[in-house]
Amino acid sequence: MRILITGVGGFAGGHLYKHILKTTPDAEIHGTVIEDTPHLAGSGVHAYIRDLKDEQAVFDLIEQIRPEQIYHLAAL
Repeated sequence: MRILITGVGGFAGGHLYKHILKTTPDAEIHGTVIEDTPHLAGSGVHAYIRDLKDEQAVFDLIEQIRPEQIYHLAAL
């Protein structure tokens, strides 16, 4: 299952991806971040730096990933 979490590098996103990895170990987690997030290195999350105000960049990312679930937790 492919999952996209916007704001995966933040407080809520961080808790959510850890929960998903524990409960659904075969999940492929992708997430958007606003800037480089070294703390996600080695976490199993595919992080993409994206400005969610850039509509085309968001559409392109969704088309690339083709997530089955999307959790929108970006705050800025």
